[in-house]
Amino acid sequence: MTDDALPQQMDRSMIEKLLPHKGKMFLQDRITSYNPVANTICTEFDVKEDCIFYDVAAGGIPGWASFEIMAQGISALASIKRILRHDMTPPKSGVVLSVTDFSAAQSVFKKGEVLYMTVSEDCCVGNVYKYFCRLYLDKDKTDLKIQTNISVMEVDDIRGVLENNV
Repeated sequence: MTDDALPQQMDRSMIEKLLPHKGKMFLQDRITSYNPVANTICTEFDVKEDCIFYDVAAGGIPGWASFEIMAQGISALASIKRILRHDMTPPKSGVVLSVTDFSAAQSVFKKGEVLYMTVSEDCCVGNVYKYFCRLYLDKDKTDLKIQTNISVMEVDDIRGVLENNV
């Protein structure tokens, strides 16, 4: 995907080109806006049974799993910024270092609900980034259900990091 083919709004098929996640692990349905200068992105995810985190007994996705939806939003923003910089190197892997200040007003997101997410970069030191992430149940983003901070480290070779640290 090139920057001349990078619209503000993207559907699932376009997002699939930005993220390494596939199949049941793919947790983004739409990008509704992004701002690479302000380091923000807004995305949507439709809660459905084919999600890897779907719990049949609960009839939805547990709130704790939302950190992965948020992490994929972070990954989409990083890919967009890389493309807009005309950086054609392979995307770097992101390793979640921490999920802090997690606050949930809902424990399960039910099948058929749409999760509206905002991600904003809070700070960056070297290859470590901190993001403030929020999930809402309404398009106007007034019905806040989950908020948290996620710290991520970008690495060139995830296999090398894992082999040397596991």
